Amino acid sequence: MKALFSIDVNNGNRYNDHCITKLLANFRSHEKLLELPSKLFYNSELYAKGDISMINSLLNWEHLPKKGFPIIFHGVNGTDKREERSPSYFNPEEAVIVVDYVDKLLANKQKVKQKSSSNIHCSFCIHFRIKITFYYTCMNTDC
Repeated sequence: MKALFSIDVNNGNRYNDHCITKLLANFRSHEKLLELPSKLFYNSELYAKGDISMINSLLNWEHLPKKGFPIIFHGVNGTDKREERSPSYFNPEEAVIVVDYVDKLLANKQKVKQKSSSNIHCSFCIHFRIKITFYYTCMNTDC
């Protein structure tokens, strides 16, 4: 144990392969999504290695604020709510926006499937389990 604690984990702010495995190839994200974390946390070594047709599948999606940049930041004014048995908060207005984007993506997927056999993949950053449950409920009912 003493030997383990004597290892300089920062290694002069360089990666130390004695402590962690550094995964550099990202198979899911577009390179634009990886730029900032690559610079901040990976010494600019993180790179996109996924299927190009999948990674670029939504670059020209009509609902992107900036074509070619596959990120949407959507601010929502609403009220944070909480269930009694959970410490996590959720925002119903935010859920409506997320469900709307999912509906638009699914509609786009149907158009693309008619033209080709490619699939469209997307991801959402959702912080709390209660939000995930609430969003799934909204997607399967009239929220």
